[in-house]
Amino acid sequence: MHALGRADAIASIDRAIKLSPRLAAIHNDKGVILAASGKTEEACSSFSRAVSLDARDVNARRHLAHALIMLGCLEEAGSHFEQLAAASPDDIDARLNLGLILKSAGNLPGAASQFENILASHPRQPECHLNLADIHARQGRHDLALAHARKALEFGPKAAGFRNNLGNIYRTMGRHADAVAQYDEAIRLDPNLYMSFFNRGLCLRSLGMIAEARQSFMKASERKPDFLEARLAACMANLLAVYRSTEEAASCRASYEKDLAELNFELQRLNYPASLADAIGSHQPFYLPYQEEIDVALQGTYGLIATGVMERRYQPVAPHVAGESARPIKIGIVSGCFRRHSNWRVPIKGWIGQLNRERHSVIGYHTGSERDAETEFASASCAKFVEGRTSLDEWREVILSDAPDVLIYPEIGMDKISTQLAAQRLAGVQCCSWGHPVTSGLATIDYFLSSDLMEPADAQAPTPAASKGSRARGLATESFGQSRPPRSQGFVLCLVTFRRSRAPTTESSRR
Repeated sequence: MHALGRADAIASIDRAIKLSPRLAAIHNDKGVILAASGKTEEACSSFSRAVSLDARDVNARRHLAHALIMLGCLEEAGSHFEQLAAASPDDIDARLNLGLILKSAGNLPGAASQFENILASHPRQPECHLNLADIHARQGRHDLALAHARKALEFGPKAAGFRNNLGNIYRTMGRHADAVAQYDEAIRLDPNLYMSFFNRGLCLRSLGMIAEARQSFMKASERKPDFLEARLAACMANLLAVYRSTEEAASCRASYEKDLAELNFELQRLNYPASLADAIGSHQPFYLPYQEEIDVALQGTYGLIATGVMERRYQPVAPHVAGESARPIKIGIVSGCFRRHSNWRVPIKGWIGQLNRERHSVIGYHTGSERDAETEFASASCAKFVEGRTSLDEWREVILSDAPDVLIYPEIGMDKISTQLAAQRLAGVQCCSWGHPVTSGLATIDYFLSSDLMEPADAQAPTPAASKGSRARGLATESFGQSRPPRSQGFVLCLVTFRRSRAPTTESSRR
């Protein structure tokens, strides 16, 4: 029935399950039909049931692992691929996917070991060469990266996919023009290869060719309408760095508003799929505040997407909330800019240097990869300083383990990991600040930290529903407020005494 496209296939399978509820193969078949219908979570439950009934059912375990990848549950998927590889050392699919999961989690040495072991016994595996090329490129070993990429091309010099992957290696190395040339060749060989259009768009965006990048993202989406990340990237590419006229700026803003609303409607219909989690932070409305308009509604819609996807990716947790008299207050600062950078100079360095250590304990979470003398200063100045984590899962785990009372995200909208973390509720009180001058749009952010001289008298006006008593010196509630930065002449850093009560329930305002 499923092969014939009949809608009653599931009903027939369910009748079979009633007759033989402990037959693993039937649950596996149900999972296959559900997965083909796009019902990945339900399929995952069926595959899991099959594996629980028969742990030796290789097909069910493999299907379960792939479904878990689709749901973004990489660690759990990796466990199943490990079991498959242990049961059959020649299971290349299991070992290759295990390597890909390790690579995605940031365990590059472990991933490289998997790919090298596969090549030792099965040398004709171009996917392994391509992944080793990517790993070496990330580690700065460019000669090795290109050697593996060219080795992969030997297996298919006319293969569009191999050209696409060689382009990816060049992109990782920062050679964006060379990457675009490879993507163009891949598209010439296969005009329907949507990933080449998408990757080409990423390179063009890095080269500052935003409008051209948007065209590539749109072509990727046209070729694969359910490729949601391409739609998100195309939406953000409506926002240009420079406009030729006021009319062009208005037109781009209108297109952005329309695309964002349509994308949010589609994602809401799909219940904000967890598979989009990695795209959050990769494509952000960075250029929006430079239009100098009120961005409350637009950022609110963007915030719905970011928080909705993260809620689907991770089970909600009850954040740590300390008692009124607990001291010191544990403050975590999450930033990719613990280095020579304007966000470090104002305001992070001031906070770290001026907070009263008898009342506050500061933890620095450096999500960036660059470090210099200022990074060393930050590390020495914080009670704890965390860096070197490469995956979102690792950052989430370490923050939850530290259980900070307050989390501050100084530059939401610039750093990928910071945005992904800020879209989650990991502390009882969460704040943003001036690192990027626009409202976060995130319901997970409670307060905006500012200073008297940076704020006009009516700074809180865009959110009249906000509590009048919530504003303190340098502290405002953050619920999608005004985005236009005031034209002030100076900046005075204000130290804030944070509340120790439960997280505020009202969303707050930001200029």
